[in-house]
Amino acid sequence: MDNSQNNDQHGAAEEQLERQQAMALVGVPMPTLTISNTLGCLKCDKTNTVSYVQFQTRSAEEPRTTSCECGNCGHRWKFSSRPGAPEVNIDST
Repeated sequence: MDNSQNNDQHGAAEEQLERQQAMALVGVPMPTLTISNTLGCLKCDKTNTVSYVQFQTRSAEEPRTTSCECGNCGHRWKFSSRPGAPEVNIDST
């Protein structure tokens, strides 16, 4: 791993910690990440490395949105189980 990737990962970890601390201050619970046994990364094709969290972004009649992140390559995406819903790549790279 080169120095720029190490710095990016360190910066992301610091950002996540700051977000958790801010959410704790206002009393908003952070969602719990779960490692999937079935989801595979769309970028590196690894399995058992994808963490995900589900959250409600629309009305109660709509399905939850699932946000995923690969622990191997860092690729991030989200999807909804709504029929015909597209997968959205939220990777910054």
